[in-house]
Amino acid sequence: MWLIDENLNVRLHQVLNDLGVTAQSASYAGFKGMKNGELLSAAKKAGFTAILTRDNLYAQDSGFLSGAFGDIGIVAIEVRVPQDTFLTWFRQEFATNPVQPIAGKVVIWP
Repeated sequence: MWLIDENLNVRLHQVLNDLGVTAQSASYAGFKGMKNGELLSAAKKAGFTAILTRDNLYAQDSGFLSGAFGDIGIVAIEVRVPQDTFLTWFRQEFATNPVQPIAGKVVIWP
């Protein structure tokens, strides 16, 4: 299951579910307000396999770098459109270039 960070549109989970990916927003999962390390820890305990975020600083998190969260992939999404068109843009990008988290790595997408 993928976790959608608070810095992304909360409705992204609906788009992903429509595309066949089980996803949940951080706020729905009870992780509202958590910082990177805390969110990684909570996500691992809850069984998430990926975190989608706009925050590419996960690569600098000492816990992530240590390999303690090696079973979680981070996807840093480079948003190239205004928020009001983000979900449409995401769906179109995903259709030609699906998000593919890699455990223990930070992937910049698209």
